[in-house]
Amino acid sequence: MEENTDINLSSGKVESPSGRDDGDKFNLQRKIFVGNISYRVKQHQLTKHFSQFGTVDYCYVVKDHLKKWSRGIAFVTFQDKKSMTRALQATDEELMLDGRLMRVAPAEESKRVSYSEGANWQTRLPPSLPTQTQDGDTCESDFHCSEQVTLPNVSHLELDACGECAIQRLYDDSLMLIFSFLSVKEHVRVERVCRRWRHLAQKSWNRQHKLQFRHMFKGFIKGLTDSILNSLLQRCGVYLRALDLSASPQLLSDLCADSIGANCPNLTELNVSGASVTDVSLRTIAQACPKLRGFIQERSFYVGDKGLTSLFQGCQSLEHVDVQNNAGIVGDCFHSLPTTVKYLNLDHCTKLSDLGLRKICLRCKHLTELYISHCKSVTDQSLINITQNLKRLKVLHMEGSYSQITSSGLKKIGQLIFLKELSLSQNSAVDDGVLVQCAVGCSNLTNFDISGCYKHVTDLGIQALTRCSDLSYLNISYLSHVSDSCVEALATSGKLQSLVARTCSGITDRGTSAEPEHLDTSRSSVTINMYNLSMPHLKADREIMLRPADSSSEEEEEKEEEGGGQSEPVSLCHQSVMAAGAEITSDNEWDVNELDGFECDDYLIGDDPLEEERWSLS
Repeated sequence: MEENTDINLSSGKVESPSGRDDGDKFNLQRKIFVGNISYRVKQHQLTKHFSQFGTVDYCYVVKDHLKKWSRGIAFVTFQDKKSMTRALQATDEELMLDGRLMRVAPAEESKRVSYSEGANWQTRLPPSLPTQTQDGDTCESDFHCSEQVTLPNVSHLELDACGECAIQRLYDDSLMLIFSFLSVKEHVRVERVCRRWRHLAQKSWNRQHKLQFRHMFKGFIKGLTDSILNSLLQRCGVYLRALDLSASPQLLSDLCADSIGANCPNLTELNVSGASVTDVSLRTIAQACPKLRGFIQERSFYVGDKGLTSLFQGCQSLEHVDVQNNAGIVGDCFHSLPTTVKYLNLDHCTKLSDLGLRKICLRCKHLTELYISHCKSVTDQSLINITQNLKRLKVLHMEGSYSQITSSGLKKIGQLIFLKELSLSQNSAVDDGVLVQCAVGCSNLTNFDISGCYKHVTDLGIQALTRCSDLSYLNISYLSHVSDSCVEALATSGKLQSLVARTCSGITDRGTSAEPEHLDTSRSSVTINMYNLSMPHLKADREIMLRPADSSSEEEEEKEEEGGGQSEPVSLCHQSVMAAGAEITSDNEWDVNELDGFECDDYLIGDDPLEEERWSLS
């Protein structure tokens, strides 16, 4: 019995003397794995070579599924087990083919078959560790070696192949977790490795809840397209909760809305700023994504009240709406604005009317943040509606110049007792009375910006802000009528932490103690920024600094009055232009006749006087 029966220790099966096993599903008892095959060897050549060990039933050379090239490995199935044993015990000379030494090993069932995909890792036994040969080489691939095999001359390519196959020993759950931490680009590339990785990579998209494209595409031409977006959303769209297209919207068309609607039913946040979205696109998104809570669409040129009406009617759970820089919004869409909206940004919506703001005030009683900067059509009536209906408002931004808003209308802001952040930058209607009313009524203010309101704001209005005990940030840049006294009053009261005072001509070093010798930083963390961050076009004295082009000097006007006639025009190119403080001598006076033949009359106007020497030497 012992002489006529073979027992396979790896599988535990009893085989007949003939070497065949009827229960062998993949003929593993008669199949060997062959590696390090020359890429020029064909299937019939390999079959003929291994026929010296016995009859070969079938020979399969593994090829690349795209280029159809040989991958240098094959599986050879013999007619009986004795032939397989002779092939495994073959010498190096017998395994030489086309100048390469092939390596052989018993074939085993692939891990993809032996371990079911998606099974719990705790219920499975770990696979066998890779076998270390005498030469220190590791033999491991999609198959598993059942006995120790010596690999005498393994090339660098084979080592790479063994190294790549080592990760195949990880469980499916571990691979899926690794794939979920990859970037979007690497996640897609992983799908091209093999079928198993493609299956696991596609399953690992369920961890992708947010998708954005910052720092993904290089240059303006290579960006996100409709086809790329559609391909990605087909993989992870059903799992997405937030989608941001604002980083690369230049190549997207209105077809992107169809992809979003078809693949992203569970979206709660959507940013399509800069994309070519139309009114029809918004209607598609509203029908397919009713769970939206945040919607951002900046710099839109094709969306108006009609498209936003469809969005507001389809998404009744909206809380965050940002449609700034949209010149097509008048305000007719706000009659269907959800009552759940708490954040609304309408900056630079220049056609926004009082009627539109009135609809906002009547529907959104819980609004806490409102941005209407540079909305030039807003009047005092809008401020009355805001203060009477939006009692819970905490943030209000009204930056820019408004031709139909007066100081009496701005004084109504003092009725918003819960207001914490207020910005009235570059608003010419702001005066001391407005600041006093805001300080008295809005006692909870923490951030206040009145930069650029230089016409009517003085020390009286700034000192009134000392009543705001929680004020931590104040911007008084470009205010020419404030002095050191207001800064001293702010420093001695309240919780002011940040004071911005750029180009304030009335504030000196005495008020700010900006000189290092006047500062005592030993017991407090004082940080002083001495960089000049001011903007010349916002300075209050910019009209004084710039001289009109057609104005004449006082001396010329006096000569005209005394002479009673018009003075002769003075050619600017005949005037001596020198640096401040330089003395005119006979050596450095310019010869007027030298410029007579020069075509450009204003060559040296306003340039450095050394240009005379450079021009003469040229």
